[in-house]
Amino acid sequence: MNLPKISVVFKTTFLPTGATYYGVHDTTDISFGNPGFSDPYIGNGAKLIALAKQTGNRRSLFNVQALLVGTRAQCEDRLKSLLDNLDYTNPLTLNAVGGWQKGRPQTQAHKDGISQANSVALVGNQNAVGNKGPHIDIDTPSGTKLKWFNNGTQQKMIVCDLNDNPIKPEYKDWKLGKVHRNPHVQKRLEEIKAEHVEETDDE
Repeated sequence: MNLPKISVVFKTTFLPTGATYYGVHDTTDISFGNPGFSDPYIGNGAKLIALAKQTGNRRSLFNVQALLVGTRAQCEDRLKSLLDNLDYTNPLTLNAVGGWQKGRPQTQAHKDGISQANSVALVGNQNAVGNKGPHIDIDTPSGTKLKWFNNGTQQKMIVCDLNDNPIKPEYKDWKLGKVHRNPHVQKRLEEIKAEHVEETDDE
């Protein structure tokens, strides 16, 4: 059965730094941009795609929020309004200058503007001092990995080295992975990890 498509104005936020991207997406997923989504789309901007590749194409690092559901024309009007008011000199702005609308002739000034915005945005992609919410702890240089860790009750996305060891000493006793909401499942997961470690030590 072919489901009808909806048009959605969305905002994508790169959780580690707070960098943002705005776009319009046509989808059959009525939960797109809300909890319970099935469509993993985050946008198609050049800087956004480059950032996704730099961080291992991990969807969990990007939060997509629906801002408006309407006709395609309504969504395009809203997007244009949003893009007209963006600060393209902000390194955390992932939309390119003049990146919308497709098919518009590109003047030299337009190309120069995109080049400048791309150069500035790379700083935002590499800076790791942006958004520090309760579930993210990141104030060390990028170039390492971001992974979920927990201490049995809390969980945070923490910067770790290539061997999955937290860099900051206050997290040295935290365990890799999220805390499962069901304590019985969490206990069994810890048992499985412990059994795996024992088997590795025996080899």
